[in-house]
Amino acid sequence: MKQIVIFGLLLLLLDIPFISMVMSKRYEMLNLRLMYPFYAFLAYMTMMLAWLLIQGDVKKGALAGFVIFGTYAFTVSAILPGYTSAVGPLEVVWGTLLFTLATVGTNFLSTL
Repeated sequence: MKQIVIFGLLLLLLDIPFISMVMSKRYEMLNLRLMYPFYAFLAYMTMMLAWLLIQGDVKKGALAGFVIFGTYAFTVSAILPGYTSAVGPLEVVWGTLLFTLATVGTNFLSTL
């Protein structure tokens, strides 16, 4: 349970600055904004559960990030015009990196 909490906190601590500094400009160009914070909370709670599959394996962490963010990005790309070239690929790369860093960080912090 401790590792799931650490993993979730790291996801938030890494993702919030990235969203605010990098993605917010791209979302604004597409007229996208956070409408329902509760569902954002549920998304992070769901992503935290990926730890049960990752279990500290960095390669599995990277793959989980790729699959989760890839599914999100490509689904949104299919629905929203302009999302594909402006945002989709960046989301996939970031998701892979985010989950890799959160897995490495969780492994490190769990040993302290």
